[in-house]
Amino acid sequence: MQRDNEASYIEIMKDSLVKKIAVLNKISEQNKIQQGLTQAEEFDYDIFEKTLDEKEKLIDEINRLDSGFQSVFDRIKEILESGRENYADDIKEMQKLIAIITDKSANIMAEEKRNKEAIMNRKDSLKKEVGMARTTNKVAANYYKTMSKLNVLDSQFIDAKK
Repeated sequence: MQRDNEASYIEIMKDSLVKKIAVLNKISEQNKIQQGLTQAEEFDYDIFEKTLDEKEKLIDEINRLDSGFQSVFDRIKEILESGRENYADDIKEMQKLIAIITDKSANIMAEEKRNKEAIMNRKDSLKKEVGMARTTNKVAANYYKTMSKLNVLDSQFIDAKK
């Protein structure tokens, strides 16, 4: 009976690691969407905001999975250490899953860094565009203001001749 409980705990831990891999894959998908946004002609802030919200939910899910994994591990840590040979296959499988998680985490961190740099570069170019647009609008407003004054002067001049 004890062995069955231990096996159940080990299965829960492995299941948690597999779920974590799936969540990391979803985070990577959101990073790819963000990367596409940084390369798009027009930056869609709404989609970007949705990716941030989704990633926040996914990170909460990872934290929940990590917490659950840790609490189960704490329960059977001594059993795993003392009966290492009995659980060698399970331990190797979990080590492989952890290695996959580590690789995916490193890839996600690299994606995040690239996206941040691309967004910062995009932000700088958008600032320039906004600055040029403001300058253009200011010039246009001054032009129309000047032109409207000229028209007023012309009409006054015409009225003066009458």
